[in-house]
Amino acid sequence: MTTERQIIFLLLAIGVTIPFLVPMRLKINVTPPVYSLYRVIDRTRPDQAVILSFDFAPSTAPELMPMGAAILRHCLARRIKVIITSLAIQGPGLAEIALDEVSSEYPQAEYGKDYAFLGYVPGYSAVVLKMGDAITKVYEKDYYGQKTDALAIFKTIKNFDNINTVVVLTGSALYQTWIIYGYIRYGVKVGAGVTAVEAAATYPYLQTGQLVGLLGGLKGAAEYETILEEKGIYQERKRATIGMDSQSIAHLLMIVLIIIGNIIYWRMRRR
Repeated sequence: MTTERQIIFLLLAIGVTIPFLVPMRLKINVTPPVYSLYRVIDRTRPDQAVILSFDFAPSTAPELMPMGAAILRHCLARRIKVIITSLAIQGPGLAEIALDEVSSEYPQAEYGKDYAFLGYVPGYSAVVLKMGDAITKVYEKDYYGQKTDALAIFKTIKNFDNINTVVVLTGSALYQTWIIYGYIRYGVKVGAGVTAVEAAATYPYLQTGQLVGLLGGLKGAAEYETILEEKGIYQERKRATIGMDSQSIAHLLMIVLIIIGNIIYWRMRRR
């Protein structure tokens, strides 16, 4: 490996690490799809709930976990009822990590009353369809083994009639399952948080109103964190925002190195 490459790798390592040590606070502009999802969730009535579905695997967790944490903070801080589910078999373990982290920040939020964790039931479309009739018939027990019909939250939250919106976090096309069998069949609003590579495929659904909001990639998560900060909901250091600062510095450094490389090449050509 040449010395020049070693220097480049060292500069990139330093640039990526700096935001984790020193807050950069680079400006993040909030796009309409992100603000739309925030507004829909924030308007949830006391007799309604939000379903947050962790429909992803560890491979996409770096982009999607910050979204889940940000939405959970929004709900618990505003005392918005939230029900956590998963259509992906690996999703509950990731949801548990996010829930343990966020719920410890809001001790006033009571499990079973303000939020519930239902875990995973196989079936995809069948699960969504049955939830439209009765949530507790699909999930007879929660993730921890408690009977769901004994939880206070399900005294008023029976089915999709009592759900303000479903937010699907996924790195695949699973959001379409919620649209087809949740929105089209029962009329429940659906929002999505997807990986950056999946975001382009979701815009037709956003433009036709089949999705009420969209978080695209790590940037979408950072935008949601920015809204929470502006609204005074969460002021601590934010994972997605730090990640975007690292990406921005790395991209800026690459641009500078490309310019320097071209200048050196141009000067060598003139000799």
